[in-house]
Amino acid sequence: MGIGEPLDNLENIVSSMQSLIASCGEYKGNMLLATVGHPTRLARFATYKIPLRYLWVSLHAAFDEKRSEIMPFNKPGGVRKTIAAAVDFATQTGTSTWLNYMVLKGFNDQPEDAERLTHILRGTEAAVSIMLTKPNGEVDGKKGSSADDVQAFRSLLIEAGLKNESVVFRSFGNETESGCGEFIFTPTP
Repeated sequence: MGIGEPLDNLENIVSSMQSLIASCGEYKGNMLLATVGHPTRLARFATYKIPLRYLWVSLHAAFDEKRSEIMPFNKPGGVRKTIAAAVDFATQTGTSTWLNYMVLKGFNDQPEDAERLTHILRGTEAAVSIMLTKPNGEVDGKKGSSADDVQAFRSLLIEAGLKNESVVFRSFGNETESGCGEFIFTPTP
């Protein structure tokens, strides 16, 4: 994490991971890769069978128009293709795979967002989980949500029939502008 999009540099990422595993067996099955989830690159990465602990795929929207607004690389059909690629990756590799959904107040947290995401995820319950996060400020002029907003969106997902595991990740360190919403989570039933 923090190195840019790893799948843009796939061969070097794979080589580095293989070197780490070869030099220290403790890395085997204990690494994490965070990606924006380019579907074709994710499919190619799966063929290397790197033993990861987690794969985190940034989704952040259930509608392509909204995802493209905050993730300009997104193409038409990108939400569905990204989810399908994440499911395929999880199925092929056995890696615990999480779809990261950063909740932005009034942008991607509406009932129609929850209904659409739940609809797209039907049948993927065994393959992917949902990680709900809040940004540490604004994203492209969109307001970050509060912890209560994130929890409210999770409730909307459950009301819409979400069967996938979902967790709300908490952020620490915001007061010193060093917070990250992706490292500490509070599982909620």
